[in-house]
Amino acid sequence: WGAPLASPTGSGGIDCPLRYPGQYADDESGLHYNNQRYYDPETGRYLTPDPLGLKPADHHHGYVTNPLAWIDPLGLESCDPGIDDDTYDEIYNKYGNRVADGVDHDFERANDGTRTAPDHSLSGIGSDPHALAKYLHSYEGKTTHIDTDTGARVAYDSSRQDAHGRGVLIVQTPHRIHAYHYSESDFNSVRYQQQ
Repeated sequence: WGAPLASPTGSGGIDCPLRYPGQYADDESGLHYNNQRYYDPETGRYLTPDPLGLKPADHHHGYVTNPLAWIDPLGLESCDPGIDDDTYDEIYNKYGNRVADGVDHDFERANDGTRTAPDHSLSGIGSDPHALAKYLHSYEGKTTHIDTDTGARVAYDSSRQDAHGRGVLIVQTPHRIHAYHYSESDFNSVRYQQQ
């Protein structure tokens, strides 16, 4: 895990000391230096706990939750794939907390490396956080159904379809409004009851 593979030809190949973002291989120790601490590729863990100390981490000795989607360039803190702080603040100032949290949530989900990640990149919006914020804001307070499993208020937009012919389910909770591609037949199931 995190260790370079041997050259398939046995020729040794190119010696590149770069590893995960922010890491540099130390040949003498066999560890990867990550600016603030050393990472052991054999165990997939840092030798010392997270030096920030005050902020709880999922794994104080781990690199990141998902190294295919998250990074830790300084060895201090995982960087999630959500929107940056300045963009969040711009959206918050224009549309409020619920929309800003929803945009951040959708961007995290669209980049989390799971099989459902593509569902959170909406057709016609893609990776434009401001366009997503405007879209989500247009549905605030305009939900038509209740999700009987979660109690969230939802609406369905059949006009914005993905390549699989699925529209968009807009989900509004007290804390955020977010959206993802969802099949209309699933939306028309008994789970969603009209308000």
